[in-house]
Amino acid sequence: MPRRTKLRFFLDQNVPDSVRTVFEKRGHDVTLLRTVLPTGTPDPVVATTAQSYDAILVSFDKDFGAKRELSHLGLRHKNLSRIHLRCKEPEAVARLTVAMALIEAEWRESRKRTATRKRMIVEILGFGIKTFR
Repeated sequence: MPRRTKLRFFLDQNVPDSVRTVFEKRGHDVTLLRTVLPTGTPDPVVATTAQSYDAILVSFDKDFGAKRELSHLGLRHKNLSRIHLRCKEPEAVARLTVAMALIEAEWRESRKRTATRKRMIVEILGFGIKTFR
């Protein structure tokens, strides 16, 4: 069994504290948006802040606009890792608990890639889990 890696997560304003607990129980570091930025901070700033913390952004936003809005500025977050919770909020803890080993494995794999594209994207749905590189 591979050694567990300690990850850093940056939770957007719409992520419930119960999700934070899942990460912390696994020994990971968690930063809450509300402790470092004002509520309502634009998505590109949230994305930049998560990257500056070298953290995986976790969000429930269906319309998280960092990529779309930043593309208008000619900027890209090539290395922004994100977990998009697309399940119902009451299901989030159970779905995330099931997905944790996969998330940790995907993170380890992402670290092996070239410096130009080290991101990990995971979508957690009510009926499945998708990963993107």
